[in-house]
Parts: sequence; C-alpha cells; structure tokens
Amino acid sequence: YNLKSPLNGEAAQWADKNRLKFPTDKTDFSSYFENSNNTISDSEMKSITDDSIVKCANCGNSVKGSDLVFCSSHHPVCINCAFTCSECGKVICLKCVTGKCSICNQIVCANCISKCSLCKADVCLSHTKTCYICGNKVCDDCYITCSKCGKTVCLDHMKKIPGTNNYACVNCQI
Repeated sequence: YNLKSPLNGEAAQWADKNRLKFPTDKTDFSSYFENSNNTISDSEMKSITDDSIVKCANCGNSVKGSDLVFCSSHHPVCINCAFTCSECGKVICLKCVTGKCSICNQIVCANCISKCSLCKADVCLSHTKTCYICGNKVCDDCYITCSKCGKTVCLDHMKKIPGTNNYACVNCQI
C-alpha cells in the first residue's frame, strides 16, 4: 500500500501498523548465482543435440539437450529455471536481470519493469502510468485521473476539490 494515496489510506495505515502479520518468503536464491554463469553462442546452441548433456546455468543440474531451454540472454537452463516475462513473452532465467511486479506479482524482464517515482515499488508496464504534468512513471496506487480534464496525474500533482469527493490536477485547480 502507498501511504500517500488518499484512495486507500485506511488500509495503508492498517498495513503499516501490522507489517509482521504479512507472510514473507524466506527462499534463498543466492546459490543459483554462484553456479556457472555461462552463456552459449548461436553456433554452440545449434551444435547441441537432443542427447547432449548440458549443465543448467542456474541450478547446475545436468540437462538432456531435448529438455534444455535457452533464455533470451543465451543461458542454457532446465525447464524449472526458465520463466516467461508476463509483459513481452521473453524467456528469462534467474541469471537474467528480472523483477516482480508489486501489484500483480508477475515475473517480468528488465525491459518491462518500472520503478514508481513516488513509492519506489517495482511494477510491470501494465501497472505503470505517466503523469502528464511531470512525466514521471507511477504505479496504480500513486496516480489519479483528474475529474475535470480526465488526464492521469501523480499524487504530487492532484488536490481534492473542496466540498466534494473528487480530485483534480493542479492545472485544473488554478
């Protein structure tokens, strides 16, 4: 939750006071990064047959050529270490720079992740908006649509319209 958002303020305050009640994932992936960091050239990829045995660049397990997957960075990986970017469809692995959207929890590649300029959350492109006033990228929790002009603005550039439950951008309030 974004504590600056007027749209979910009560929920955000509760979440901030009860942080220890949320589950956290204790999985340690550091061992994956200590294994081989090999990438394979196009010619090497073509020379691998179905019967070839190759070590997964992520977990180090031996993988038969027929079960091998190559991520977009040419890391040879087993099927358990291959992921698909939910935005662009690229095959990525743990060796690749990836991110996880804080809103939909989907794994995305480095090209499809954005950091909200206000709350600093990592979000996929589907949950990123651009403030028409400052041009900053913000997440779904840090923007509002101006009730007067209909444009997307970040929380820094909106104000509540006095006497209503509506919000307008600073340009429409002048």
